Amino acid sequence: MADIVLSNTWTSSDTPTGDQVSKNFNTMESGNSFAEINGALDVANLAGTEEIDTEHLQLGSQTHAKMVGSTANTDYFKDVFNPETDGVIPAGGGSPIPGAGLTYNLPYSPRFLLVTWQIMVTHDSGKYNALKNAYIQLYHDGVKNESSIRTVPFCLDLTASDTDAAYSPSLVRFSAQRQRAYSGHVLIENPAAGIHSTGLRIHSEADQTRVRVRGFRVIAFK
Repeated sequence: MADIVLSNTWTSSDTPTGDQVSKNFNTMESGNSFAEINGALDVANLAGTEEIDTEHLQLGSQTHAKMVGSTANTDYFKDVFNPETDGVIPAGGGSPIPGAGLTYNLPYSPRFLLVTWQIMVTHDSGKYNALKNAYIQLYHDGVKNESSIRTVPFCLDLTASDTDAAYSPSLVRFSAQRQRAYSGHVLIENPAAGIHSTGLRIHSEADQTRVRVRGFRVIAFK
């Protein structure tokens, strides 16, 4: 905004009225009252020698964030959650993971939306001669993010030798030593203001898959 030009000015011999003083503080005429200071100041009002630093910004004015998590075990059974043919990931990406997704409102269209997560995954892999995989992928407003897909492979005993044809590897059922950690992030540019839904989905070919969510976050940068 330009410099303020008050509606009324006085000399030492003038007697201002209440109406005149009131108009100087707040009038509907743009740029003619001190009310312009409230939210209307911009770079045109900044002296050439001054700079805006972080100490001048209101806390939380440049970011908007939410977080969720779930440390409890979440189990997925193939006959319930994945009746589809193995090796084919369904178009919808599988089942949502509780604690690894958020529905949120963006009050403005941010320059960037950063999505981050940390989860642990393990499964029982199937038989040693027909090992299975699980697949995890991020979906934003129902659209999958191609760069986020992760394959969780089979989990074998650390001492087993799968190179010896005469030896059947012993499977580890949800061994803490063989859990897979997936720490990922996706940067979404210029999402629109309004309601959005972002979260991880899982599709597993194993008989039973276990997931623990350490944290799932969305951070908007203005």
